[in-house]
Amino acid sequence: MENTSFWHDTWSSLGCLSDILEERGVIDLGLHTHATVQEAMMSYRRRRHKTIILNIIEDEIDERKANADNAEDVSLWKGIGGMYKKRFSTKTTWMLLRDQQPLCQWSKGVWLRHSTPKFAFMTWCTLKNQLATGDCMLKWGGNVDGSCSLCQDPIETRDHLFFK
Repeated sequence: MENTSFWHDTWSSLGCLSDILEERGVIDLGLHTHATVQEAMMSYRRRRHKTIILNIIEDEIDERKANADNAEDVSLWKGIGGMYKKRFSTKTTWMLLRDQQPLCQWSKGVWLRHSTPKFAFMTWCTLKNQLATGDCMLKWGGNVDGSCSLCQDPIETRDHLFFK
């Protein structure tokens, strides 16, 4: 508990206390923003508060004091489903951080195993309508000629270049 931040680490069943109490909690509990859990247990004396959440935190501090001899101070990594583990997993961390989307229907048609990356990327940009065509460059602003350089059509679009 000597390296665990009282305010910024998840040592409590309530989660990260700085997210719950914000700036006012530092004043109400009388613990500075860089306090560790060990400092809170050693130098803190209990107070009675009007706010229920502060009294719950007081109870957790008392509970940690009572179990301080039995508890091992270890860092745990959050896993899938809110379970905490002693071992770090890059894959699990990546899965928790990323915003998962369903696979698009055309992904296997673009990202082939032996495809040329340049052509696969251009195909992907085309399907997402993110090519620098005349209509897109006009939307981005600036002094740009938006006509088709192949046939002099007034507006160059993705559909005009690839499908018409």
